Amino acid sequence: MPANLPNTSSSAARRMRGCWPLMLIGLSLTAGWMWLTGYFYYTSVGIDTERENYGSKISTHYRVRWPGNGSIWIGGGRAYGEMDWDKPLQRIDPAGVFFQSPRRPESQNIFNTLGFWRVRTDTQSWIGFPAWLPFLFFGSWAYWEVRHYIRRRARAAKQ
Repeated sequence: MPANLPNTSSSAARRMRGCWPLMLIGLSLTAGWMWLTGYFYYTSVGIDTERENYGSKISTHYRVRWPGNGSIWIGGGRAYGEMDWDKPLQRIDPAGVFFQSPRRPESQNIFNTLGFWRVRTDTQSWIGFPAWLPFLFFGSWAYWEVRHYIRRRARAAKQ
């Protein structure tokens, strides 16, 4: 490599190393915000797809949902219908519903009360877990990275 060109791989890695704790802090703050609002509001974010199958339409949706009971549900479903030839298919359609009135499902057992869900029907499949778990995960990871970053800077300053 010529001497006048910057070493892009190491400089990019250095920038990423400095940016990584900030991204983790942002993720943990977002997870904390959704954890707190997840007790009072229904929010759903995902993607819808449509495709044609031998003259009929198959609509599929993939979602991350906060139903309003303090849990996060990840899953999706599929619906079959008649093909409307006048309207084009929407191959990929971003979808979202934000901060609506909660749609709290009825708890069936102790695991549902604790925030763990498994819902499976003919057309839908969902798995749920308490919304504080992503906050704890990303927050702990951010704490660990910031701690390492500060220690690394202190060690470099001593040398």
